[in-house]
Amino acid sequence: MKKISILFLSVLALSLAVVSCNDNDDEIQSIEGKWVPVKLGKIVDGKEVLSDYPNEHNCESDVMEFTNDSKFTDLMHLFADNNCMAVTAKGTWLLNEKHLTLTYEDQQINNIEILELTKSVLKIKYTGKSDEAHMFVITIFERKQ
Repeated sequence: MKKISILFLSVLALSLAVVSCNDNDDEIQSIEGKWVPVKLGKIVDGKEVLSDYPNEHNCESDVMEFTNDSKFTDLMHLFADNNCMAVTAKGTWLLNEKHLTLTYEDQQINNIEILELTKSVLKIKYTGKSDEAHMFVITIFERKQ
């Protein structure tokens, strides 16, 4: 009986260890929170070409915030006339599996594909048209603490 109890406790301990290790960063997480863009790029010949997100003249970082009431704020910092200027756009968001729809207050709608969403990383692909050709823009965000 003592051996069975030890075996049971060993199996229980192993099960708890496996379950607790399952809380990893690879699982789909909530998009709610503040996100800072860190990489920007495009797809060329089927391959991603990424570079650091531009930050002209050391202006503050851009921030995209998604709130739990399905609203978002897109805070961008631009450099003009020797000054950093904050520009804010707002709207609503809808997440359906791996598709994110952003509807801005001016009624512009962006349909975005989510390539990766973890606790710390949001990677998106925006498909647009430029001179009758499709362009694919990739942006990688990190969750702001």
